[in-house]
Amino acid sequence: MAETPATLNDPAARSTSQTGRALLFVTGGRITLQGAWFVATMLLARVLGPPAFATYTLATKAIQIFTDCFGDPLDMAVMREAPLHLRNDRQIALDVIRSAFWMRIVMGLLSIAFAAAWPWIAATVIFGSADHPRLAVATAVGILGDLLLRSALGYFQVSGRFRSFLIVDAVWQLGRAAGIAALFALRVLTARTSVELYVTMPYIAFAAAILLLPSDVLIPALPSRSKVAQIFHYGKWMTAATTMTALYERLDIFLLTWLRGRPVAGIYAGALALAMIPDFLNSCIQTVLGPKVAPAQADGQFPQLQRRYLAIAIPVGTVAAAVAVLAAGPILRTILSAQFAGSVTPFQILILSTIFNVVFTPLPMALLSFVAPRKMTMLTTIGLILVAGGGLAVIPRFGATGAAAVMLAVRLIVGIAVMAEARRLTSPATRQ
Repeated sequence: MAETPATLNDPAARSTSQTGRALLFVTGGRITLQGAWFVATMLLARVLGPPAFATYTLATKAIQIFTDCFGDPLDMAVMREAPLHLRNDRQIALDVIRSAFWMRIVMGLLSIAFAAAWPWIAATVIFGSADHPRLAVATAVGILGDLLLRSALGYFQVSGRFRSFLIVDAVWQLGRAAGIAALFALRVLTARTSVELYVTMPYIAFAAAILLLPSDVLIPALPSRSKVAQIFHYGKWMTAATTMTALYERLDIFLLTWLRGRPVAGIYAGALALAMIPDFLNSCIQTVLGPKVAPAQADGQFPQLQRRYLAIAIPVGTVAAAVAVLAAGPILRTILSAQFAGSVTPFQILILSTIFNVVFTPLPMALLSFVAPRKMTMLTTIGLILVAGGGLAVIPRFGATGAAAVMLAVRLIVGIAVMAEARRLTSPATRQ
């Protein structure tokens, strides 16, 4: 008997169609928003120059490291359980979301307390010297703002409310871009004012999110002890994994600052800002497909989900890599100015590592984070050791180019290992 073709009346086909539309909607919206922020960042780099742009980049990367270390495990804990209950037992899902929210607040307040009590220590760690204690405190305030915003965006993500997600994201991204333009117009665009703007906007976006959240989500309630314990049990391994990932993904610019100084780190920061453009596609992918990974694995459908993704990602990524590498010189000279001429080679290397990550690792990494956090911790620890060891060996001699080469090598090694482990976990023999 001939197989009946799938139609939109078939639940599987309908789900695939809805996922595709959501992915296009979110990707298109975020491309527009990130494009506005990218233009503002390039203006910032041109105006500040390499040393001051390095100061700005170090502050923002410090915020990202902390929120990735401690916010990502909470995001994953929510995505791991909330999508399974949100429609059938909403109270359980809300307990998970609220518990994660309160845990974020505690971590954000602790970071502020530490920076306020020992600002010179915080400044030395972040900027390589103790000459920016106020910026170190502002950086800690930015950590809390980012964690609050992520809690609201996480609810919109797991509930599939992507229109609300993009509205809040627009307040955040367009607000930052408009703020940079205003500071430039007023001739007060400096490393300090740009960091303060970066810190302020998540709070404004979170306030906008409150207006869009359902009333039952906003009901004041203490966290569920059982859910906090459950999240902590899951998160203790994921925190280790995400800490290793956040450090090895961003340790490069801090090693450059400590070993070669802020001017060289500024050259690298320019290359990094451009090379990370494809990475926002990863956030779009995770926004739409991240909540589907756990259900797909439970139903034995993860390999199919991965194959559908790779069928699109591989050809697009190949073309993007070729264009970026061949046009690197004109791109950097046009966008960043001649001050960043030394950024061309680091950019060519970094863009390859970023595209590799976006094409091959988003879904396998999400899968390991959900079902094998100990394995993920081991792989990311290896990545951190390789970055630290390779950076200490290469950066003193080769500077920004050496840092980029180390990052490419480590991302290839860790990414291939993640894909191999994901394939093992989803094989019929392992599932049985």
